[in-house]
Amino acid sequence: MMRKTRRLPVAAITTDVISAALAIWVLATVAGQHPNHNFDRIRIFDRASVFLPNWRFFAPIPASKDVVLVHRVRRSGNVSDWEYTHTAPSRTLLHVFWFPQRRVDKGVFDVVGRFLRTVERIGTGYESSAEYRLLRNFVKRRVQELNPDANDLDSFQFAIIREAGYESEPVEEIFVSRKEDLRDEQVAARPD
Repeated sequence: MMRKTRRLPVAAITTDVISAALAIWVLATVAGQHPNHNFDRIRIFDRASVFLPNWRFFAPIPASKDVVLVHRVRRSGNVSDWEYTHTAPSRTLLHVFWFPQRRVDKGVFDVVGRFLRTVERIGTGYESSAEYRLLRNFVKRRVQELNPDANDLDSFQFAIIREAGYESEPVEEIFVSRKEDLRDEQVAARPD
């Protein structure tokens, strides 16, 4: 008696092959995210990360501290305490879809980063750099927004600090600006 061999349908074979290929692709993608670069051997055939995405661009060590811009003002000879120049508004559900104010945070973060690299590169003379002028003008505008009718403001000063967001962690001072005069500009801007 002859045995009949049963042939698997093509659809079942195709499904098994596709499932196996997807499983191998998922495992290779997960292995490719490992911080140990020995796992990068998987990427030998995909140097451009087209088929095996590389999500390690988020950072091997996530940021644990924030860089913050603070300022203080001199009013009638008295210097105020340091206060935050810009704070992000409280998040709402709408911010998942629309949050243009977040761009201000990103812009400040980028300008601060570029400014610190400029200071490191050129040392003295940073006051004439575009980054310093951007930060100074941003803080000046913010000071004027917070004190719209204060004619007794003499000057302001800003600082870049690094903080962890916890009161138990010390604040690290990265940069403190020179005293920036406000009085002359306010008088010149006042209509006669």
